[in-house]
Amino acid sequence: MSFYETNFGFRKPYNILVDGTFCISALKGQVDILLQVGKYLGGEVTVATTHCALRECFQLGPTLSGAHKILKKFKRHKCGHENAALDAGSCFKSHGGGGEPGTLRHRHPG
Repeated sequence: MSFYETNFGFRKPYNILVDGTFCISALKGQVDILLQVGKYLGGEVTVATTHCALRECFQLGPTLSGAHKILKKFKRHKCGHENAALDAGSCFKSHGGGGEPGTLRHRHPG
């Protein structure tokens, strides 16, 4: 992470957005998201989700009910799509610059 801190201005706590797919994988692998992601990234993390990710997970039905319960426990990042929800991937891209170099938006509370 030191590369990202130096070159892109990332700083701790790292803000992580998660969706239902990530949560279902964590469930299957018996991974404690808050604990393991922080260890993997080597620092404190703030895990959040968006209205779009919650809605998508709910709409996918009972198969993802466990993931939906996990998502509801995380802080909800205001994505601005509350009136016209996007799929989680599109929503997340709108907060990260769409993957284009140099366009990452760093949003830290406070």
